[in-house]
Amino acid sequence: MRLSKQFMDIVNVYQTYISKNITQFNIGLSDYPIMIYLYYNPPSEQQPLCQNEISRKLKRSKALITRASRNLVKAGYPEYCIKRVADYLILC
Repeated sequence: MRLSKQFMDIVNVYQTYISKNITQFNIGLSDYPIMIYLYYNPPSEQQPLCQNEISRKLKRSKALITRASRNLVKAGYPEYCIKRVADYLILC
């Protein structure tokens, strides 16, 4: 079996596992990387987050970052920085 096939199998198993475990929290597959990023890099008044920065770091489109951020805020995640995300996640 080729290495690329094995790698894809691992990725598929991982995504299936994540998908099954996050649906109970109303988080989608595109939302959880944003939540993890915000957990480790919380926005603040002194250092707001820029969507371009997040999309560049996560290698995802700016539109996806916008949708995922709105979904997380709407669902109440991440609880510790709902206000921060709403106030300091700037469009740039």
